[in-house]
Amino acid sequence: MKVDIVFEGGGVLGISFIGALASLKEHGYEIQRCAGTSAGAIMAALVVSGYNEDELYKLMKELDYSFMKSGNSYEKFLPLKLIKLFNKKGLYDGDNIEKFIAPLLKAKGVTKFKHVMKNGKSKLKIIASDITRREIVVFPDDLSKYNIDKGEFEIAKAVRMSASIPLYFTPYVLKGGTCPSFIVDGGLLSNFPIWIFDVEGIPRWPTFGLKLQDKDSRTSTGHCNFIGFVQDIVQAPLYVDGERFIRDKDLVRTVIIESKGMKSTDFDIASKNAKTLYDKGYRDTEKFLNKWDFKRYVADNRMDKGNYNVAKR
Repeated sequence: MKVDIVFEGGGVLGISFIGALASLKEHGYEIQRCAGTSAGAIMAALVVSGYNEDELYKLMKELDYSFMKSGNSYEKFLPLKLIKLFNKKGLYDGDNIEKFIAPLLKAKGVTKFKHVMKNGKSKLKIIASDITRREIVVFPDDLSKYNIDKGEFEIAKAVRMSASIPLYFTPYVLKGGTCPSFIVDGGLLSNFPIWIFDVEGIPRWPTFGLKLQDKDSRTSTGHCNFIGFVQDIVQAPLYVDGERFIRDKDLVRTVIIESKGMKSTDFDIASKNAKTLYDKGYRDTEKFLNKWDFKRYVADNRMDKGNYNVAKR
């Protein structure tokens, strides 16, 4: 069966999504379109560009995540870090994200949104937050608001914006509107855009959401100093209680992957925990798929009175 996938944000915990993809493949699902926020944007872009779960796992397991924190050596000193945070609005250079994903996309011959578009519609949707305009940005759809050609826009740049965790990575300044806009992590305004592929009436195939769940904040585990407090400010939008705020019709199509024990910014220990994260994603997706029934979902949630036609997607 065909399926659309929406990846939630969650930093390095996105490795869990690879295990989920492996489970979906084993159950015969063929991914048509992807959307994502933050780490979910990275995964969505790689999947749409043609990477399979084996390639993704090899890539993420062997990756040295320390590049995310790379920069000038003198910036390792705390006072200089704070100066950079004040001047650049982020501890680490957000361009590191773009430098990481751009060559991966290029290797598959996919660099701009026109490469994943058919009849003017993109198979890939990337979510970011425009804090200047105070609104969600959906790439490539909303680029017209900035007078930018959506087909010619670079996917890696959109991913860089979506994954720029506030205060952790420097924001991206997007020019093209009436004034420059500061763009940051999509999770600030919409960390789980499960709605993005919805249509009126009955869908031809399902949309599954892959969502990470971690209920243990830094302050709840005793890290009540300033650093722990700031980390919770950054991570609160990423780990807001999903089950409480997801509508019933969305919760039943959502795979919730427990990520207890690691945080989204634990880049230093990501590689050695890759197998654990992968296995967790696989197991939680297996549990979900063993209970999933598309016909029951449609009957319970999408069967509008007087409208039994299949919607065009």
